[in-house]
Amino acid sequence: MVGHPYSPAELQLPGFVPQRLSPVEAFAPFFGASLLVILAVWLISGRCGGGKFSKNYRLAMCWWAFTGVTHIVFEGYFLFTPDFVSKGNPNNIDELCELSGAP
Repeated sequence: MVGHPYSPAELQLPGFVPQRLSPVEAFAPFFGASLLVILAVWLISGRCGGGKFSKNYRLAMCWWAFTGVTHIVFEGYFLFTPDFVSKGNPNNIDELCELSGAP
């Protein structure tokens, strides 16, 4: 069995599957998609607001969009796939949840 990153090292974790991706490889698509959402919210709020939204208000909209995407991706996936740690063939979101410390 490949060692796990948890303590104590001699702890037996049956069904544990080590990560295939590095943290950069796992988080890059998520942050890229998040950046696109933030950019879209910024541009749409600038056009649809007719110039009446302040910069702080537009930044707040971007922040709420980012946190919304984060919660939908991580918590939504964990809700429907609670056994992501013990899968034999993990995918990118499995590894994101494992890296982020999702319960």
